[in-house]
Amino acid sequence: MSAPRRAVATRRPRRLKVSVRSSVASTALELPEAQVVDSVLDLSRRQLLKLALPPSLRDAFFSLTTLDVSRNRLRTLPDEALDALPCLESLDCSYNLLRSLGLSSGRSLPASLVRVDASRNLVARIGNALSECVDLRIAVLSHNCIALVDGLEHLRALEELDLAGNRVKSGHGLRPLACNGALRALRPCIV
Repeated sequence: MSAPRRAVATRRPRRLKVSVRSSVASTALELPEAQVVDSVLDLSRRQLLKLALPPSLRDAFFSLTTLDVSRNRLRTLPDEALDALPCLESLDCSYNLLRSLGLSSGRSLPASLVRVDASRNLVARIGNALSECVDLRIAVLSHNCIALVDGLEHLRALEELDLAGNRVKSGHGLRPLACNGALRALRPCIV
């Protein structure tokens, strides 16, 4: 004898309308509310030239922990967009046209970051882009134009670092990493 099944009410997720500026025109995107509830916002593959979160929805993005802006045409990461995301832990800005890893004003990325994927960009120098990210554990910086690994020596929690496909010319370029005791996986590319 089997127990009677309970009826499960399924609720259709509401949709939030978010305006994102793209290369062609201002486009309205339909984002399921579940993406915001799950603390993930995926804006990948949208040909974005600029990242701008609508001011009317900044409160909805307050608890966002993951932002994926990969495979766009971003040249900078604007302060106003990332400042509106104080809980951001994971940022994927791979496959863009970023020349600098920091924010457009030259400031560091948000201190709350634990994982950054900035692979396949045009970044030549890390500098102070990660200076406030003291809890950063994973940094994927592969296939950029980095020749010297500076700006990572203070990241004591850094466990994984991917530098493959960069222009690090010798072991001397990796010397600043000697202070990172937690580093357990390093994928360098010495040319």
